[in-house]
Amino acid sequence: MNRVRLCSLPADQIEADIVAALVFCDQRPLRGPQALLDWRLSAPVTRMLLQQQLEGRCGEHLIVNNNGKLRSNWALFVGAGRRDDFCDCGHGVIMRDILCTCLSAGFTEIALCLENDLMESHEICRDLVEHHLAELQDEQMTCLLSLTPGVERGR
Repeated sequence: MNRVRLCSLPADQIEADIVAALVFCDQRPLRGPQALLDWRLSAPVTRMLLQQQLEGRCGEHLIVNNNGKLRSNWALFVGAGRRDDFCDCGHGVIMRDILCTCLSAGFTEIALCLENDLMESHEICRDLVEHHLAELQDEQMTCLLSLTPGVERGR
């Protein structure tokens, strides 16, 4: 069974139990799918960043209920550290953390929205998510993987 499917829809248009995006500690303002979700949800991430209640560090999570502007029921924002370090140290750990968090919260259909320049290729990203899903040993969990155009490095 193919548990990971590529999806070309923007983050706010994906139907799933939960849509997940990354928040980087060195990317302000937000860009990419995280910015789109934050905007559609009336800026809860931006508010928390401005109030210094959220930084984008690894291990931080913010879950937000749909306000009627998303196709998914919930949005999960996950701290991912420095954007430039994402590929070098732990993108697999962060993806596993997203899947474990969603599984422990009872979600079985996850949409993972990333900027496509964060990974070497769509296939590598899909294979990594497949690997982590297999490790979790939950046959019901599936993942829609949306890779959208990224932003220039250093911006």
